[in-house]
Formats: sequence, structure tokens, C-alpha cells
Amino acid sequence: MKQKGMLLYYDWIEPFSLVEEEDFKRLILAMLRYHAYGTKPPVFKGTAGIVAQFVFPQLERAKTNSENGRKGALALHKQD
Repeated sequence: MKQKGMLLYYDWIEPFSLVEEEDFKRLILAMLRYHAYGTKPPVFKGTAGIVAQFVFPQLERAKTNSENGRKGALALHKQD
């Protein structure tokens, strides 16, 4: 089953608060598209670029962890 959402982390509050409003909108939309469709994010500059450098790898790790957890749960379920 495909995920219907993504995680946002509380420790992103401060870095995100430093991103200019228009860049914030672009960043959030890019995150959603990346997580939902695998769309490569655009290159961000300035503060948004710095935030993007840690956000997108974290989204990828979270997605991988979720997929691996699902696979493990399915494997356990098959053993029953």
C-alpha cells in the first residue's frame, strides 16, 4: 500500500522559520511532490537551499524506513 502522507519533524521549526515566505511555499510543495511522486526537487538558493540539503535526505530515509517496516510486518504476518 502506498503511503498517503509524510513526516515533518519538530526540529525543523527553526530552520523553516528562517526561509522566506515564497521559498517556503516552493520548498513545501517540492517536499510533497518528492515524497508522493518521486519528483526531483528544484535547486534552492539561500536559506531554502540549506534547509533542502537536510530535509530531502531525511524524507528519503523516512520513506525507506517505512517501506522496510511494512515489508517486515508482511513477512511476520505470512509466518502466522
